[in-house]
Amino acid sequence: MRTTIRGKNLTVSDKDRAYIERKMQRLERMLDDRSEADVELRLEGNRKVDDSHIVDVTVSCPPYETVDETNSMSSAHYTTADKLVINLDQTLRTLFGRPLVTERSNPADPLQETDLPEKTREHTARLMRINHTGEVCAQALYQGQALTAHQESTRRSMARAAAEENDHLDWCESRVEELGGRLSLLNPFWYAGSFMLGAAAGIAGDRWSLGFVAET
Repeated sequence: MRTTIRGKNLTVSDKDRAYIERKMQRLERMLDDRSEADVELRLEGNRKVDDSHIVDVTVSCPPYETVDETNSMSSAHYTTADKLVINLDQTLRTLFGRPLVTERSNPADPLQETDLPEKTREHTARLMRINHTGEVCAQALYQGQALTAHQESTRRSMARAAAEENDHLDWCESRVEELGGRLSLLNPFWYAGSFMLGAAAGIAGDRWSLGFVAET
């Protein structure tokens, strides 16, 4: 994605530019190289000091010419009932089964297992349980946003991001099992709450939805 950062009535500092670039990188993984982002920072003197600095972000996504063949909600040929069934399938895989992963290998595969004291192993397993719950919530957010996205290009981007995040979900679950831990019993509740947040962001509009992804 090509990103243009410019200032209106102000000079964009290197610190601000670096911060914006870090935020925009979160969107790059969901958009292809043809997409463009225009970020404008401006200073409005007729506002209060706290509200005078305005940032406008415009993301241009070209139409996709091909249909994604993967198991996602990205195809325009799916009916509403199809999307709901697919979403239910993905929910069940996330919470009670194994997610559909990509071709990426687990980065921990080449590493040798280290013998850990029992107390350290238990503590690490608890931390990985938290990481796994975070990935469950990420899946729910993307699925909720994909279900209520206004534009097909945004829906496909969210579905593709969810597919890539499935790798992280699978890696976390595998590590919890290796450490002899268990997954959170509250994952269904976390998923439901995150899904509603994602769906609400999608209903608010694609600009809000993509902005929500950048901030989270």
